[in-house]
Amino acid sequence: MKIIQFISILFLFGGCFGRPDPLGLQPVYISNEEVKNITYGGEKPTAKAGKIYAYGRYIFQNDVGIGIHVIENDTVPKKIAFYSIPLCTEISIKDGFLFTNNGPDLVVLNINNIVKPVVSSRIPDMFPVANQTSPPVGETGRSVYFECPDKNKGIITKWIYVDMSTSNCKTP
Repeated sequence: MKIIQFISILFLFGGCFGRPDPLGLQPVYISNEEVKNITYGGEKPTAKAGKIYAYGRYIFQNDVGIGIHVIENDTVPKKIAFYSIPLCTEISIKDGFLFTNNGPDLVVLNINNIVKPVVSSRIPDMFPVANQTSPPVGETGRSVYFECPDKNKGIITKWIYVDMSTSNCKTP
C-alpha cells in the first residue's frame, strides 16, 4: 500500500517541476533571396569537402552547401576560382555547362570563361528540400521539442539546440 501512495505522490508532484530537459531544436534559415544569390571570385579554403568532378584540365570540388572550387589540374594543381552557390551538393558538367543544385532549384552555369561563369538557366523547385517540417528523428535519437518551422523565413539549413521551455511542437 505504501508503494501505491509513493507512486501517487510522484505523479501528483511530477508536473510541478516542468520538463526535465528544456533544450530543443530551433531551425536556422537562409532566405529564398539569399539562396539564389550565386557569385564567383578567387580561390578560398575548403570548409566541407564534397564530391569532385574532372572536366578538361580542371577539377571541380563541391564545398557542401557552400559552393564549388575550381582547381587547375597542371603539374601542380592549384585553386583558381570559387563559385558561391548556396546549398549546392552535386556537380555535373557537359559541353561547357555546369549543372548543380541550388537549394530546390536546378541551375546551369556556362563555364566557357572558367573564372567568370554565367547562369544560363534556372529550373525552380526541381529538388524538394528535406527536413522542412521537423528535425530529422535520427538526428536526436529521442523525442525532442522544437520550434515550429515558418516557411516565410526561407529554407531550413540546419537545426540547433536552444532553450525550448515554451515550445509546443514535439517529434514522435
